[in-house]
Amino acid sequence: STLFNKDLKFINSFCYSPSGNNVISNCSSKPFPPIDFYQNSEQILSKLLSNYLLYREKLDLEDVLWKLWIGRVQSLGTNLPILASGIDTLAVNYIKEKNIIKKYSKTEKKKYRSSIKEDIENLTKKIKDYQFGQFIINKINNPFNFGVGEKIKLFLDEISFEFDDESIETKALIARNKMAHGSMSNISQTELIEYLKLTNAYITIYNRILLKVLDYDGYYIDYYNADNPRLKLNENILIRE
Repeated sequence: STLFNKDLKFINSFCYSPSGNNVISNCSSKPFPPIDFYQNSEQILSKLLSNYLLYREKLDLEDVLWKLWIGRVQSLGTNLPILASGIDTLAVNYIKEKNIIKKYSKTEKKKYRSSIKEDIENLTKKIKDYQFGQFIINKINNPFNFGVGEKIKLFLDEISFEFDDESIETKALIARNKMAHGSMSNISQTELIEYLKLTNAYITIYNRILLKVLDYDGYYIDYYNADNPRLKLNENILIRE
């Protein structure tokens, strides 16, 4: 903010970091460590650090960790989109680094479009008057490009994380969409508590994904449940009564 006098002459200006500069508050906040470090901490940290340094630049892990840190301290409604951005970054870079998406030549693309030409013409006639008809046709005509959402699914499959429709993980990923594209101003107290729990679930997912990428295969801490149980890395969050 900037202060001016009545003649519009500059008096003073003030700047505040959106990340916050209260060191005491930051250091006293809940740390959300991804795993317990009480047993074999030296060996575990050594392995994680070695793999982090190996993939730091390739997967832009510095940015991924920064978004985890920033997302955790943001208010409800702005936190999950930031966290989701970090997972998006990691997924896109991981897919690129591992060459998971096949690259097709111009000849292969031409052959594909030639093989479906008649089918496309018939389908176009049937759905041309529907609102998203052309979008569907374009997608069928060009199945060689993937959106971020599709890349996230490919990424999760590649690291062997399976979330069904009823899993807490899936509900947390959907909550991210609500915060990014909807309004959080008129939610009930019950919904507020549920979104807070799903935020903890999202942080847990973030931790698990990072641990998996760093080749960790032990136990992680589940922050969705109040007692914070320890679960195997490939074991999804438990729904407790």
